[in-house]
Amino acid sequence: MAQKIMNKMKHILHMVLHTITQMLQPPLPSQGSVLRNRKELLTLTVVCMMQAILQDMQLLSEAPEDNIEVFTHDQQNFGTQQVRARFVCDLGNAGG
Repeated sequence: MAQKIMNKMKHILHMVLHTITQMLQPPLPSQGSVLRNRKELLTLTVVCMMQAILQDMQLLSEAPEDNIEVFTHDQQNFGTQQVRARFVCDLGNAGG
């Protein structure tokens, strides 16, 4: 079931990424450099972030199949990081 959800999410992200990149205009050449307005620069940033998310999702979907021991170890490390992040966040909220 989780793999099905992951595949659907990847499909949706691919569709959104395709739509966003289709909206981008070609850059305007200007004395050897490329000019882009603020909206285009932010859009390019979103495209890069979405590509990184898709790469991470691909790794997550392949990791359990390729090497379960490494995946389990990484998952435990991630869980520890989440607990630490939550603790730090709770400490920050306690002071305000």
